[in-house]
Amino acid sequence: VMVEYALSDKDGVRETRNLSVDLAYHGLNSVVLSARGEDGKTTMFRGSGDIEMKTKQVVLGAQVFLTPQVVVRPEYRWMDTETFRSDRYAAQLHLYY
Repeated sequence: VMVEYALSDKDGVRETRNLSVDLAYHGLNSVVLSARGEDGKTTMFRGSGDIEMKTKQVVLGAQVFLTPQVVVRPEYRWMDTETFRSDRYAAQLHLYY
């Protein structure tokens, strides 16, 4: 389990708050399952009114060690913002030599 909370404040310009929670489970010798949730909020300070932007994201994935030198990393990612919502699948192949 890993939890990260980050604050950023540029006085009079913007304020950012981000939270990330990452879980990993190594139940089998060759498979590591993972889940990560992220929540971010940035407030831009403007004279005519503040602008607030939010992002939420969830990533579910795995690391599958086919051999010590070959790793497949499939993942599913869901993201939600003010301007769009998306979900996507991806897979990575890592070769070590």
